[in-house]
Order: sequence, then C-alpha cells, then structure tokens
Amino acid sequence: MSGRFTRLLVVIVTALALLAACSMPRFVWSFADRAVMSRVDDWLALEGEQRDHARARIDAWLEEDLRRDFMPQYADFLHRFADTAETDLSTDQVERLFAEADALFAATARSIIPLAADILAELDAGQQEHLAERLARANEDYENDYLLDDPQARREALGERFIQQVERWSGSLNAEQRRLIHERAAELPDTAGEWYRYRRFMEAELLGLLADDVGAAAVAEHLECWWIERCGRSREQQARTDELRRGLMAMVAELDVWLTPDQQERALERLRRRAGQIEHIAQR
Repeated sequence: MSGRFTRLLVVIVTALALLAACSMPRFVWSFADRAVMSRVDDWLALEGEQRDHARARIDAWLEEDLRRDFMPQYADFLHRFADTAETDLSTDQVERLFAEADALFAATARSIIPLAADILAELDAGQQEHLAERLARANEDYENDYLLDDPQARREALGERFIQQVERWSGSLNAEQRRLIHERAAELPDTAGEWYRYRRFMEAELLGLLADDVGAAAVAEHLECWWIERCGRSREQQARTDELRRGLMAMVAELDVWLTPDQQERALERLRRRAGQIEHIAQR
C-alpha cells in the first residue's frame, strides 16, 4: 500500500513471486534471478566481481528463503484469505488479514535486509551518485502519480487506483460499483505528501550513510528502521496512517456487499489459483 524503491529488493522479489506466478509458473520462475538482477542493475549499476557476488547471493535468497520458506506462507495466506472472503469478510476479519500480511512482509524484509545492506555498503562513489539519480527519477514519478496539484484530481486518481486493484481480481466493475469506491476513497485522509516527505528524508539518510562508508551493519539498521519500524514519524503522522488503514479495511469489507455473486466467485477463483501456482513453484 505504500512504497516504491524504498523497500528495495523486498518489493522486487515479492512482486515477482506473486505476479510472475500468473501463468506458466515453472517457466517464469526460471527467469526470476534475471528479472531481479535487471532491476538491481537499473538502480545500482553493479560491475564485475561485485555484480557476480550480488547475483550469487540473490540467487541463494530466491531459492532458499523466498521459494522454500516464504512462498508457502504466501500461498497459505491467499488460501485463508479466500476462505475468509467466502464465509465472513467482516471488518474484524479484514483487520486480522491485514495484520497477517504486515507480519509476512516484515519477516520477508528482515530476511533480505542483510543482503540489501551488504550490496549497498559496497557501492563506490559513482554508483552512489547513480543511485541518487535513480531515486530522484522515482521521486518525480511519485509526484506525477500521487501529488497532483488539484485535490479533486488526487482523490479521483486514488479511487481509480483502488478500482484497478479490485478489477484485477473481480473483473470489470459497473458504474455504481465504481461510484461507491470513488465515494469511499474521497473520505480517506490524503497521506501521500506525508509519505513522500518521509521517503525523501530516509533516502537522504541512506545516501549519507553510504557516503560516510559506515559499513553494512549500520546500513542494515537504517533499512530496518525505514522499511519495518517506520522510525522518525510523528504521532500525528501515525494517527493519519492509522485512519487511512481503518478506511481501507472498511472498504475491503464492503466489497463483500458491493460485488455481485459472479464477481465474488471470480475473485475467489483467482485467489485460489494464484495460491496454487505459488505452491507449485515452492514444491518444484
């Protein structure tokens, strides 16, 4: 629900694991390391032995941690999500599922932070500059996507993003369903600017640590503070994030009423198919 590059490899490999499993799981998974290294090269411009070392560690993480440990947990979570949605998608149940998803993300992040910190700590001055430029480009994209000048346009864009996510699972929504989602999205607090300022601050802190050559342990501490603990956020910011989270959970619970039986069945079938595909990869 938040992020971009700020979660570094976690977002890359988690998205890869869940999205690449849509079709031909074994075939797609065989290219996982190449897809991840393509993104790492884009952000970090690794070279020679440095790149070979990073690739070896990423390959080991994909195989030993992601495939063997976390992918079965992802599959189990999707199965339980589908079972819950089929019987009792109440706000309380959605809150429990959100908490489980948060815990799974945190566990995944903690497993990859040492790897990410080692790779980042080895960047030379030119690569650090490349990373700073790449972060700047990503921030421009964030501004264009989430920080539109017109508040009404920002609310409408947020509603459209929710609609796209729902339609990934349910299929096309009708005009009334779209209206309801836009209506609820307009009631949510707009935290995009706060997250953007926090993101920029933590990026600058990371770049400063790399420039000072503090070592992998200090970089790992910063990444955990940023990606998992969300250190340095004010009480007011946390309160607004909590309000947004409650609104999102209520919206998810309301989908049980808004979606037609056919749409609900389609969403459940896709959830279970995705879980099965991830299991297929994990058990290969």
